[in-house]
Amino acid sequence: MRHRLGSETPGLAYKLCYACQSLETTPALHTYLPTYTHTHTPTNMAYLITGGASNIGSTIARLLKESNEKVIIGTRSGRLPAGFEASESVKLDWSDPTTFDGALAQPIKGVYILVPISAVDVSDNVIAFVNKAVEKGVGRFVLMSGSAVKKEAGFGLAKVHLHLEEKGLDHFVVQPVAFMDNFLTYHRESIREDGEIKSVLPTARIAFISTLDIAKLATKGLTNEKNDVTEKLIIGPERLSYNQVAEILSSTLGREIKHTVVSPDELAQHYANLTGWPVQMAGFIVAAELEFEKEEELWTRSGNEIGKETFKEWAERNKEKFLA
Repeated sequence: MRHRLGSETPGLAYKLCYACQSLETTPALHTYLPTYTHTHTPTNMAYLITGGASNIGSTIARLLKESNEKVIIGTRSGRLPAGFEASESVKLDWSDPTTFDGALAQPIKGVYILVPISAVDVSDNVIAFVNKAVEKGVGRFVLMSGSAVKKEAGFGLAKVHLHLEEKGLDHFVVQPVAFMDNFLTYHRESIREDGEIKSVLPTARIAFISTLDIAKLATKGLTNEKNDVTEKLIIGPERLSYNQVAEILSSTLGREIKHTVVSPDELAQHYANLTGWPVQMAGFIVAAELEFEKEEELWTRSGNEIGKETFKEWAERNKEKFLA
């Protein structure tokens, strides 16, 4: 594909080259004058996956790579998902804006944004990164958010969500409700050592969603021709109580797993001990879980994306992780 770029826009030729993937829908980006000619191969453009070593990020990266897409992992720690090499990664730290230019040094057609849980709100830095990426010609953003995050809130992920919307950018916001994989993050140790799941929910029935289904939706948001729907709450295909989860795990693991109801303070301390977070931060997770008891509308409203993987299928797929 050959494009002629107008000389009346000095310094913009490189940015316009970045934008070639949107040529058919926004031809005004290019001025056709016989002053400068370049050759561009859109297939060389990559998807930048931030938090690429996380459960969802690594799954998105794998799904894209299996579809012969070029993938770059943006990582703060240098940790990479299996099957990726250092040459497929860039340094990206949301708390350090000096890493942003390097992360955008090659042609990027879409960015998956994962903001880590931390005591510091880095939303302003993420917004600055989005703006810089747009200047470089990036045309697509997928943000990992959550069902409890309301974009009108004005801080954290909500602030990033609102920015993407107000700027009219092609974006998609994934809003998972309750992660099946949290049973590995928060409960694996107590399941393995004590045969126990702790929760603050004696009867709530929750549509737990798997990482695989979340990653599939995020990947679709990255690769769609255009995202006419810009946000989607994703839930699992069945609603289960913690007692039912314990029964499924008991059947899968071949030994009794019990469900114990504890106080919010006790569960927050349990999470803090596992993750190393401050107890106050762990308390936010517990507070979000308490909302599941009363938010029937989350599971029944129309327009939800419904995943396919059942909890039993997820447990079978992850069985060895509970036994290791």
